[in-house]
Amino acid sequence: MRSLSDEVKSTIEEEIKKSKVVVFMKGIPEAPRCGFSANVVQMLDLVGAGDFHAVDVLEDDDIREGVKEFSDWPTIPQVYVDGAFIGGRDIVYSMYQSGELKTMIGGEETDEEYDGRALAAALAAERKAHAELRESSQALVTSLLARVAAAEAGGSGLGSDGLVGDEAGTGRNEHDAAALAELVVERTYLKDEVVRLRAAALAADADAKLLTAQLEERVVALAREKEDLAAASGKALAAAAARIASLEAAAAVAPPERTDLHRAENSIDNLEVALANALRQRDEARTTAADLHVELQNTRAALAEQTVIRERLELERL
Repeated sequence: MRSLSDEVKSTIEEEIKKSKVVVFMKGIPEAPRCGFSANVVQMLDLVGAGDFHAVDVLEDDDIREGVKEFSDWPTIPQVYVDGAFIGGRDIVYSMYQSGELKTMIGGEETDEEYDGRALAAALAAERKAHAELRESSQALVTSLLARVAAAEAGGSGLGSDGLVGDEAGTGRNEHDAAALAELVVERTYLKDEVVRLRAAALAADADAKLLTAQLEERVVALAREKEDLAAASGKALAAAAARIASLEAAAAVAPPERTDLHRAENSIDNLEVALANALRQRDEARTTAADLHVELQNTRAALAEQTVIRERLELERL
């Protein structure tokens, strides 16, 4: 990696001061040229970062390499907030999930949701681009080796432009070596990201299965409670009817005293209240069972969606 000159350092410092949020990325927010850069732009938009300042490192190799040394961070994109380096895509994603990113930026959160499938598509495109870059890099290395062999065989040590080989190739070789080093870092990062996404999909799948099992157990338990309430309600109704019949029979045989009649009326009222409560509990149990059934269906749908995402990631890995 080339050394950070005072001029490049000053330029980076000036860029960081241009906005509360500054992103060094590949491409521009409207047209990112890297899946990870596109992902960071999406998360900043979701937390209401607004018109953050973006620096396209592909426009200037000195900035592209210099910002890595400036932040002591090996990859692009890089995010700065209030002049302080925050991190790359993984750190920004972790802060987005925890809510820390929104708190730090202080923007207005949108109603949109983070789309993990968009990242999977971006990763696939990034993998293809890296494969093409790897092929072109290998061809370049082969060409350089051929030129070195030809120079050694000729014994002159001169390039085709008449310059000494070391003088002609130093700058270009440094640039090629830096590009290859960045390719290795980003390829490793990409593989780690795919592994992380697969692990997240498997964890979500396991959580969904566990939740489904718990909901099914709860539905069975509620069905039993419903049967028990129905039986209890039937017993209460039978007991109330028997008590009313008994009181009516006693009243027909011998007219009760006024106090006994009042007590009997209170007993009837209490039984009617108990009956109403039993009916209400039965209705509540039915409503709860219906709600849990809907939640179970939603969970099964989410599980199906997670399965599709996992299969898509498996296909992309192959």
